[in-house]
Amino acid sequence: MTDAMPNDLANADASQRLHTFFGVSPSVQKKVGTFILIWGKFECTIELLIWSTKGETPAGVRPSTDARPVSVLIDNLRTWAKSTADDPLLTALVLTCEIADNLLEYRNAVVHGRIFEGGKFTSNGSLLGELRKRQETTVHVSEGVLDRAIRAADVLERATGLISAVYAGALDDDHPVFNEILGRLLTTTRESIEVRYLSKSIVEGTYG
Repeated sequence: MTDAMPNDLANADASQRLHTFFGVSPSVQKKVGTFILIWGKFECTIELLIWSTKGETPAGVRPSTDARPVSVLIDNLRTWAKSTADDPLLTALVLTCEIADNLLEYRNAVVHGRIFEGGKFTSNGSLLGELRKRQETTVHVSEGVLDRAIRAADVLERATGLISAVYAGALDDDHPVFNEILGRLLTTTRESIEVRYLSKSIVEGTYG
């Protein structure tokens, strides 16, 4: 394949090839990186939150969160919240889990999926007619969708840290900072839904 490329593309860096062959511009690539970095912070913070909610002291032992995929941690946190927490923490925890679910599907498709022309990423797709355990998911990376994803991931990560601080006794649940992030969670839930479903509608050609 390289022999058939013009010399300038054969010698181009990875970023330029992604732009030329798949239509993913350098600015979009940068935003993908920003989103993934913030999501990584969330995956660390959700462990701290679960330890705080359970009163778990992990020093010297394997914590309950060890070797658990983040999807399981989200589900466990939601189940725990609905059976134990009271408002406003219940609302904050449920919204946190909903936002995380919406962003996780998008994140997984981008990180684990196969890239196609036009900035499409497909995870769990069949390559040679094989069957897959998980459902195929195709998402689209664009400036607009990624801007929403970045904002939502940032609120998600900050909210997770603040809720953890409340359970650890470092912050009151009526503190203005907590009330502010609770309001942000409400608006961010809608934005995370847009990330999940707007991206799919772009791929399917039904958007607009």
